[in-house]
Amino acid sequence: ALYFLAAGLAATAIARVLQSPPAGVAYLLFVGANPELVKYCFTVLSEAPSLAGAMLLLAAAARAVDGRASGFVAMGLIAAVAIDLRPVNWSWVPLIPLAALLARAGWRAGFAGLAAVVVPLVALSLARPPAADADRRDFAALNLFGKFALLVEVPRDAFEADVAEQTRAMRDRLDATDDFGVAFGLRAAYAEHLRYGEWRDFAARALPAPETRLDKVLALAAARPAAFVAEIARQLRGFWTMPDLIDARERGAREAALAALPDSPLRAIETPPAARPTAVVWGTRAILAIGFALSLALMAAAPYPGAAWAFAGLAAFALWGNWTLVAALHTALPRYALGAWPFLGVCLAAAIAATHRIWRSRRPRGTRP
Repeated sequence: ALYFLAAGLAATAIARVLQSPPAGVAYLLFVGANPELVKYCFTVLSEAPSLAGAMLLLAAAARAVDGRASGFVAMGLIAAVAIDLRPVNWSWVPLIPLAALLARAGWRAGFAGLAAVVVPLVALSLARPPAADADRRDFAALNLFGKFALLVEVPRDAFEADVAEQTRAMRDRLDATDDFGVAFGLRAAYAEHLRYGEWRDFAARALPAPETRLDKVLALAAARPAAFVAEIARQLRGFWTMPDLIDARERGAREAALAALPDSPLRAIETPPAARPTAVVWGTRAILAIGFALSLALMAAAPYPGAAWAFAGLAAFALWGNWTLVAALHTALPRYALGAWPFLGVCLAAAIAATHRIWRSRRPRGTRP
């Protein structure tokens, strides 16, 4: 109910701000008739309320780009709740001052929106037991270790030497393949194995003081900025190409490529993703290719005067901001890619709205619309 209420509000807002009812209908179909998105409404994962939050954020942003202070406050409140659902939604917070800038609304509107973010988060932090912060830090270390451990080639101390030894076989396998899809799948599998299969025992042995774990894991990436930037670029490529989305023919090619790699004790977790229908694979790739071009164009056009440009550009920035933050801290799995698809849908709706406007301008006078 929440998901489809949010979808309806976002579609209505899109139709209004882009001045194109067909764009609103297309958006409603994009998020409401997409089984890959709707399926999360029937899981215990946080994706469905987060997706709903993204669409509510868009509805609020449509008011904000009109210069209404209520839109900025609503954006802030929605972002605060969404952050508590999924920390990656911190990527929404910079959209508030950006909306104020694009809408030329002044600093007070942006400040009101940021204040609306801060108040609920402060209240939540005061209500949380002190021990929860230590648990969250330890969980963050677990999540980041799987990603950052694979960056270590030249260790700087005894801890990093242990990390390098733990990941040597994995890095050798990654270095032995030039196929991006195969390497992407291996890296994702290794990251999950390191997080859930190695971290607990490894941390107890190498980092017996729990309070030091997160800092040591963060230092793995901080000491290797070039490798970290390359990892972000790799994951962003994964978001825009979805290498886990393959058909039966491509799955056979992946299996052959994996079999040709040097032997590995980790072969049990090195399996290609399940095959999907060819039409789904290539349809999704077409959407991503079009969305990639549109998002760049809309970000470049966002400073142009007008609520439509500001709104569509803001959605493009939201898409790139979300995926960049995930690329820095996690892996570009399809599940995480879909979390920003409500923003991608706005990019596609903007193209439909532009086409609709061109058609209306060229329609002979006196004919029915």
